Amino acid sequence: MMLRAQKAFETVDKAYKLLLDGEQKKRALDVIQAGKEYMEHTVKEWKKQLKKEENVEEDDPELFKQAVNKQTMKFFAELEIKRKERETKEMHKRK
Repeated sequence: MMLRAQKAFETVDKAYKLLLDGEQKKRALDVIQAGKEYMEHTVKEWKKQLKKEENVEEDDPELFKQAVNKQTMKFFAELEIKRKERETKEMHKRK
């Protein structure tokens, strides 16, 4: 249990330190904005597919916020996967 708490603290501390860097903070905010814009576009497309202005679940502000958070997490996860792949590739090049 203590190991998980320590790892969680280190992760939050690392994220906090990244956000202190202006460039890293801007990148994070850009990803969050992209998640919001993606969900706005997606909801608009869903409405078109329904061919009527009936309520889509994500019209509810709370459900929309949850969808934005979910999409933003996906974007951050994709960026992290790409970063790790890049690091692995660079490590293999050095050998």
